[in-house]
Amino acid sequence: MSDITLYQAVKRAGDELGIEVTEQRTNGAADAGFTASMGIPTICGMGPVGGIWHREEEYMELDTFESRTLLLVHSVLQFLKDYK
Repeated sequence: MSDITLYQAVKRAGDELGIEVTEQRTNGAADAGFTASMGIPTICGMGPVGGIWHREEEYMELDTFESRTLLLVHSVLQFLKDYK
């Protein structure tokens, strides 16, 4: 079996698509925060770009749907390819 991590798969997919992928710790309140707070490596931020969460003014940038969907698909394919 390969030692590829999910982050490495997402990073490689981002490189392939010309999308910058960074690794960082944040203090956000996403659902992923639950597993991250337990010290479990967690991928977050794969959905469309948006802001002003959980308020009437919340929005999503429609032009980010395609690139984020491609990043997700390519990440899964990259992981499956490198996970032997």
